[in-house]
Amino acid sequence: MKTMIRLIALLLIGRLIGGCASSQKAYEGPSRPHRDVAVLSVGKNVRIRWVDRYDLVVSGKQSAELLPGEHSVWVYFAVQAGPPREVVDSVVQRSDGTIAHVFTHTVRPTYESITPLRLDFTAEPGRTYVLNGYWNGVMPHGEATVTISDASSKTIVGQGVTEY
Repeated sequence: MKTMIRLIALLLIGRLIGGCASSQKAYEGPSRPHRDVAVLSVGKNVRIRWVDRYDLVVSGKQSAELLPGEHSVWVYFAVQAGPPREVVDSVVQRSDGTIAHVFTHTVRPTYESITPLRLDFTAEPGRTYVLNGYWNGVMPHGEATVTISDASSKTIVGQGVTEY
């Protein structure tokens, strides 16, 4: 009985940990095994907007699953433009006019490209690719470079964008 409880607990923990990252399909039909699809993970400073004709929003610890072959990936470049700062949402006052509580949230100022950038590449089954953005310059001037790299960090495709 204890072995069964441990097994169930391990399965639940694995499911919770695995649930932190998510993957969106950029193809029709049922999900396919990893060996039959390519995975495009999002690295730093970018988010995927479209893959081919599929309307996706992929950022953070998410990824897109692609069928093998030629693909067009449309991305936005975004980079933090300054230190985080607190912004006041609302203030709760007592009946005597004194402040009871101040509600705030943290914002991180960012620059994001106005138009999406298109990268074309060929995906191979069972491979994982990483999409990253790099900034050369001092905000708001300079150039962004967006790359798709394979697991060995070899750049497959790179493209520059300066429109902000």
